[in-house]
Amino acid sequence: MTAACISAGTKFGSIEQLVTLRQEEDILASQPDTAESKVETWVVDPPTREEPHHDANPENATDEVAQTEDKDVPPALLWSSHPEDDMVTYTKDSESKYKFGTIYTPTPKDMELQRELATMEHVEAPEGLKFIPNYISESEEQSLLQLARGWTWDQEVSTRQTAQFGFHYEYKTQNIREGRPWPGEIDRLKTKLVEDKIFQKTPDEMIATKLTPPQGFGAHIDHTKHFGPTIVNLGMYSDINVILIDWENRRYHVLRSERRSLIVLEGDARYKYAHAIMGGLEDEWKHHIYARGLRISLTLRNMILQRDAEESQ
Repeated sequence: MTAACISAGTKFGSIEQLVTLRQEEDILASQPDTAESKVETWVVDPPTREEPHHDANPENATDEVAQTEDKDVPPALLWSSHPEDDMVTYTKDSESKYKFGTIYTPTPKDMELQRELATMEHVEAPEGLKFIPNYISESEEQSLLQLARGWTWDQEVSTRQTAQFGFHYEYKTQNIREGRPWPGEIDRLKTKLVEDKIFQKTPDEMIATKLTPPQGFGAHIDHTKHFGPTIVNLGMYSDINVILIDWENRRYHVLRSERRSLIVLEGDARYKYAHAIMGGLEDEWKHHIYARGLRISLTLRNMILQRDAEESQ
């Protein structure tokens, strides 16, 4: 019984309690079974605690994963609450297909990035990075999420789903074509961004991104030939860690993209730092582990059109 209780997720306060329980179990075992006390089978529900559950011997673990040691990885970047574990088996997000008992293996790219970050210096926010919490209200967030539920999402890249408005950036060819018409419901957000002097002129391109755990995306700088000097990202529905890495791969910065918050990239943060979201089921932030959830974000920019480039020369 003791082993069964522990495997079912029961927690005990001390070793003395375990000893007492074992003694009581021995007494019960010495007594004859009666019709009322005899139990043929019993079933328990999976543990409902919020801490991630880890499989000590995952059947699908490869030698590469099993032999990887990430003890020197910065805590804020770990995909697991235990640095020695490479396999995560739990997420609480109700909209994710990764449920309790599902094993997630970090991708080779994510594992390589972890090792690279361990050799870099963690720095404070780079010049040009702004973080504005609660930029929109809860009711405004719900209105935007309701709007997003009606969109048809494209799967142009394997790591995430997107929907592009105003203009459409082709990932493979890097060409620009006409995108979907701007939703009227976004006009208020565009106006607010200009009134708050975040944009000098009204943004004319927006890409909506849907990330479902364990999805993320690799480090990149938004194309400097096509997009203007200000990049704005509005996060909704859940929080997630965002990593900024300088182009020399010597320094990095981690910030928490909270739901309804705004991240603004200008200056060095725009042109000298790449940004990324590492794949995984959870993030560590300020010594706490947070299971990831579905994330919807809106990235607003201004396109650099040919006529704009000619006028600037």
